[in-house]
Amino acid sequence: MEAVLFSFFSWIFHRCFLPLPKSLKTEQKMYTATMSPEEIHRETQAEIPNIIAKSNHMTKEFRRRVLKATKFPISMTYEQHTVRKNRWKVTMTAMSKGNIDGRTIIMFYCINESELGKFIYAPIPSEHLRKGEYKTMVFKPHFFSRYRERMGTEEDGEQLIQRLLSSLEVVNFQFENREDGTVGLIVNLPDGQGFGEAFYHKCILLIRTFVPKNMLFENQISQHEEGLSDRQKVLDEAHEHMYNFDRNVKKKESEIRGSYQKALQGARQAYIDKYIPEETPKTSKEMFEVLDRMEQGKLLGKEQMDELRRLAENCRIEEQKLAEAIKEYEAEEEHKKKLAKKWGWLFILLLPLTFLLHLFNRITGKNRKKKKTTDTSPPPAT
Repeated sequence: MEAVLFSFFSWIFHRCFLPLPKSLKTEQKMYTATMSPEEIHRETQAEIPNIIAKSNHMTKEFRRRVLKATKFPISMTYEQHTVRKNRWKVTMTAMSKGNIDGRTIIMFYCINESELGKFIYAPIPSEHLRKGEYKTMVFKPHFFSRYRERMGTEEDGEQLIQRLLSSLEVVNFQFENREDGTVGLIVNLPDGQGFGEAFYHKCILLIRTFVPKNMLFENQISQHEEGLSDRQKVLDEAHEHMYNFDRNVKKKESEIRGSYQKALQGARQAYIDKYIPEETPKTSKEMFEVLDRMEQGKLLGKEQMDELRRLAENCRIEEQKLAEAIKEYEAEEEHKKKLAKKWGWLFILLLPLTFLLHLFNRITGKNRKKKKTTDTSPPPAT
């Protein structure tokens, strides 16, 4: 009976809180150490929609953290098990408050346990492929063992993997055509170089081993420094773009406030304060009310009024976005409360029943033991 009751509880939990996705009905695969480069590429393209769908949902939580944060950069890491039986680590990073709404830095990789060790599959976007397709960096277990040995680090396992891959927000590759027809691969890392091969039209980048700076040849040292220099330029341009975006947002906000303050000050100087409130309007609704009174009093020209109305409309749009975000959050909380209210009484009623059944089994079990122990008389003599 207890087993039946436990199964009933499990059914309720999975039915109400963990609905099975439709993609479970499709064919399920996963990364394996014996996959061909073409199979790895297909698996990566199949997994990308699953990762993006979950990250879009987690972006709301990360957005709230970024807006509340006072120190940057800020990051959030979560683990995802997909329907294709792959285990992913996803990290979201924001360098400032401007890195939200599609500007968040997202890095993700898959950890595959095998008899040889941990294989890492890290998809990276490429401008040379079709839109939505990714290349795949594959790190063999030998790469991480060589890194620990030659760098003398005590980090092990997933802690080392997380630190190394988090530094690959920008990756610098170099390819070389070999005499045997294969394509050699060099990856410039902050601590040295990774060596391997490229397969399947350079879509699969297999990194086998690691060599630190102090073990590189002279030509490799210059190659490494040049690669790091190019990598740093890309990083500086990205950070400069983010900084300029934040600066432009703040500048626009100050322009909006300044324009209204200037307009109100000019109106007061014209001795027509009866049309203007004493304080600067704080919401778009108040802004439009002020503009209506200014238009009735013909305080400004048409071009100035159009510009101020455009600024007020921008404020209204931002207020609407904020209201929608708050509404979504409140709807989520309300949904959770409804679920708890809907099914909470059932758990409350079934808990005493479970306890009584367990008590009944204990008592009946003891009675059976007593009967067995008391019935020890010898058989009658024949």
